[in-house]
Amino acid sequence: MVELNRAQPSMFNWKIWCAFALAISVCVTGYAVYRANVTANYISKSRQADIFKTGPVLERSALQREIARNPLQADLLYGLIASRVQLRKGATLTDAERTTMQSLGWRSTALQIALMRDGIARVDEQAVLARIDGLLRRGKLTDQLVTLLVQIEQTGPKARSELVQLLANQPAWRHAFLVAPAGFGTVAAVSARAATLDAMFDKKLGPKRDEVAPVVNRLEASGAIDRSEKLWRRFQRIGAAAPLPFDPRFTSMAADPQDAEYQPMAFEWRSERGSGYSAQANRLSQRDASLMLRWDGRGAPVFLRQRLIAPQSSLQIVVKGPLLDRSVLQRVGFILYCGSTPNFYDRLIQLSDGDLAFVSSAPNACRNPELRMVGLSENSLGPIELELSTIRIVPDGG
Repeated sequence: MVELNRAQPSMFNWKIWCAFALAISVCVTGYAVYRANVTANYISKSRQADIFKTGPVLERSALQREIARNPLQADLLYGLIASRVQLRKGATLTDAERTTMQSLGWRSTALQIALMRDGIARVDEQAVLARIDGLLRRGKLTDQLVTLLVQIEQTGPKARSELVQLLANQPAWRHAFLVAPAGFGTVAAVSARAATLDAMFDKKLGPKRDEVAPVVNRLEASGAIDRSEKLWRRFQRIGAAAPLPFDPRFTSMAADPQDAEYQPMAFEWRSERGSGYSAQANRLSQRDASLMLRWDGRGAPVFLRQRLIAPQSSLQIVVKGPLLDRSVLQRVGFILYCGSTPNFYDRLIQLSDGDLAFVSSAPNACRNPELRMVGLSENSLGPIELELSTIRIVPDGG
């Protein structure tokens, strides 16, 4: 089992630094090429005018005078300050340079990137995030900057807190960030994103299904089932008592859009479709739905699956449907998987109230088994259609 609750790295550790440096270099290169001739000419003239004679600290008044002469040429300010930083072989701006760039360079992408680099050098995540936010709101360098946000998200609680504050303002880039594949591409990224989503739930920021589902499913697939369950419960607003299984009447499943973009979560019904078999929920009324299974009788398909929150005891899987034919029902069965260990519910019995239930000779052995509904190849006698109205799981004899 992969453990996702590992300690997070400190703010801007060297790996994050490398990622930042590489991404920002990519950002800056395009703008540097564009401005090369203008900046070079301006710096040459500036040297001739002996603008730099003031020593290692560039006076704010000198900057203001030069910009006043060319108020629409923010790239000149960028070249001037970059030259000063290079001359003194420094990594950060002086207070005068920073203040001037903040007040005069808000429309310049190159200057905003320079301020962002300065924030990184000073380990000032708030300053870095403010610059990224400003650039993204202007639609600049979206892919690169979203990747940087994902890197920042992984550096610790303080940076995530600042990030969530930005998300609370509903910026235009919020959705692009929350669905970016980089946000759940690694164990560390998924763990950090889960913490971000928890903070968003705490602040009632209402992350959407397509923002939550990939994280819930990656956590579950990696073995961090408790954490996955917690996040899913928060999204579904389910308290201590979860239905077993979730959506026993298929009404939620039938209401879900049937398209490739929709992502059911691990603790919900996930239907399967393949060559010769399918499972589809159909809405019958506002409160009722049914599940239609079709199978050509070949192979051993998995029709449905769902991660459960179940008691460790003997269970019965009770099924209902219109005109249930026992001989058809015996062509299917259920398996509860605890890890890779299967527990077969393939014996069909009739209960005292007339309902039909699948039972096993062994009790459920774990809290979060995965339930699968399967076709039984040994009982295959040709094609079948089976319509179910409910699947319930109850204690044996309950």
